[in-house]
Amino acid sequence: MSNSSLSQEELVSIVQKLCAAEGSEDEMDEMLQSLHNAVPYAPWTDLIYWPSGFPHNPDIPELTPEEIVERALDAKANIIIIPPYQNDRQV
Repeated sequence: MSNSSLSQEELVSIVQKLCAAEGSEDEMDEMLQSLHNAVPYAPWTDLIYWPSGFPHNPDIPELTPEEIVERALDAKANIIIIPPYQNDRQV
């Protein structure tokens, strides 16, 4: 599952399986890695396993798999890219 061009429906399907703990530990690790390969900037483990923060806050409702994927895809909008420093001063 190392395909980095997964559709949103495929991402949701993988998240559903992870939330339901379907598969062996190795299979779940592979599914999580496929999510990281597809959307590397997203905080997948936080969204899936600690959606209300840590420690768990019972007042915050659990996210659906669709909401998890939407938040993961929206994570890119929150990334600030800082260009490398260039010193153009002449001494």
